[in-house]
Amino acid sequence: DEVIQYSGIRMGDSVLSVDAERVKAGINTNRYLEFVGVWRNFFPSSVIITVIEHTPRAKMNWMGMLLLIGDNGVVLEPTPEIDIPVHVPEVVGMLVDKVAVGQEIEYGVAGQGDAIVGILDALDLQGVTGEIAEINITSPDNLMLVTEGGLQVVLGDDNLLAEKIALLREVLPRIQSLGDVSGGILN
Repeated sequence: DEVIQYSGIRMGDSVLSVDAERVKAGINTNRYLEFVGVWRNFFPSSVIITVIEHTPRAKMNWMGMLLLIGDNGVVLEPTPEIDIPVHVPEVVGMLVDKVAVGQEIEYGVAGQGDAIVGILDALDLQGVTGEIAEINITSPDNLMLVTEGGLQVVLGDDNLLAEKIALLREVLPRIQSLGDVSGGILN
């Protein structure tokens, strides 16, 4: 329903009158949606609109606001309700210079933005995003994670993040099988 609403297409419009650029512009006004393409079928008469739906990948508290962060570190939404339940890792230790909805966050420490995106991509690739409660980017040379169980994971710098997270994926279940990991450190 939202895609149809933002596309500007109405039931009964002619397939020939669908303007792909107008559809794209309308859909891209919603920061949670990204236009991919439109396809017209003449018999039976129909229009297929393809979009990418952006979902929050991380969250951070900043100046009394909760920021929901999407792909490539783009701010999807700021909200003053900092206690809303969003099950994504929380980013801590950042120095933020500028925040604008629909834009990447500008950080005061070089490498922090790249580190967040790199860690989130590696977590998604390995399927362990749900295991991580916190991403600490205070120092891009000493990145750290905290699992939902309280285990601190020291990643070091952002070199070989995919390999480091792959190792975490393999080791974490073994460590958790030993019992309470809260307060433990995996380096």
